[in-house]
Amino acid sequence: MKRFLINLILVFLFLFFLIVILLPIMSEIKIKEAKMFEKRYRWKTADRTYNKAVSMMPFNADLFREYGDFLIRQSTYRKDKISKLKVAEKVYKQAVGLNSKATGYLVALGGIQIELFKNILQTDSGKAEQAINNLEKAAEEDPNGFNTLYLVGYTAIELWSKLKDVEKEFVLDVAKRSMFANPWFAGRFVYPRAWEITGDFKVLQNIAGERLAANINLYYFMAENNLWQFRKEQAEIINFCKQKENPKEVDREKQAKIEQIEELKRMNMNVAETYENIVVAPDQWQGKSINGINIYKGGRMAWGGTMNGLINVPEGRSTISIQACGKSAKGIWPYMIVELDGELIGEMFVNSNEYDGYTFDVSTKKGLKVLSVTFLNDFYDEESGEDRNLSIGEARIILEE
Repeated sequence: MKRFLINLILVFLFLFFLIVILLPIMSEIKIKEAKMFEKRYRWKTADRTYNKAVSMMPFNADLFREYGDFLIRQSTYRKDKISKLKVAEKVYKQAVGLNSKATGYLVALGGIQIELFKNILQTDSGKAEQAINNLEKAAEEDPNGFNTLYLVGYTAIELWSKLKDVEKEFVLDVAKRSMFANPWFAGRFVYPRAWEITGDFKVLQNIAGERLAANINLYYFMAENNLWQFRKEQAEIINFCKQKENPKEVDREKQAKIEQIEELKRMNMNVAETYENIVVAPDQWQGKSINGINIYKGGRMAWGGTMNGLINVPEGRSTISIQACGKSAKGIWPYMIVELDGELIGEMFVNSNEYDGYTFDVSTKKGLKVLSVTFLNDFYDEESGEDRNLSIGEARIILEE
């Protein structure tokens, strides 16, 4: 009896050694071998070796992840893409079954199902629903984790046109939460992805929410991609967020602008006080480029920045007409903003090589005002020699009859 117990203990120890120590080591060795075969483009051998590693330790979720990732990589450049994705889906389902709280597994599984839906199953909404369900589970498991939220939003938005309203709300919510956690990183990648998929700037604004940092990043994205048609609305949102988060800073900026305008008036009091004549001639525009170095002459704006001129306006309603022409680059025309005494009166693309009149309706008190023109999207392409410029001619007051 004693010998039997000793043998039983020895067998138990051997099994323990085999299962707990030896098999994990052997499976890790197999994974390393598989990766080596993969690097040498011996894909069939690598596939068999990954499979063998998994079969040695069928309760190790990380091994299934390694195998699934290999299959995903294979699907990107192999002719049998769909078959690889289908196997990867099964493998990742096993990984999730072993560890349902691993958000990385859920995100990967959701991504695989989206790819399958896009490639072969677009008539079957079930695969898209499975993908969204797995991504929702990932967000539920890690509701505050930036990496999880970012990956879930980045992955799920691929299905935007197929999503129900409640699913779109989920995608926007996780993207917004990732933006809250890391506005710079999320803005660098989420905005381009959302714009590429949806083509809807409102979606980007929803993701930014009412966070100042997120909206400033969105403004940068807008500027980099020449989406100036959304500038006015986005600037208003930024001003709202500034007022909400830092009202004292807003007050300081307003005061600084008022002082700058008053200084310009004091320096140019020799301007005619009658509004019947030309109020700003091309050679009367004054200003420098945004870097403060290049001085504008004759109304020609070869660099981004602001020009100012003094204009006498009547009491009440009137119209300001500004002659302007532009030079496009990369198919994009110069974009100008026009302000009167620091208040926006209009903005637009100047989409003509010839001078044309751009009119702005104003209603103000009589007096000498600062008329400002800002050129926003300067650009020069060294390869093609294209140079985006803006030229401003005369400005006139047009009285209402």
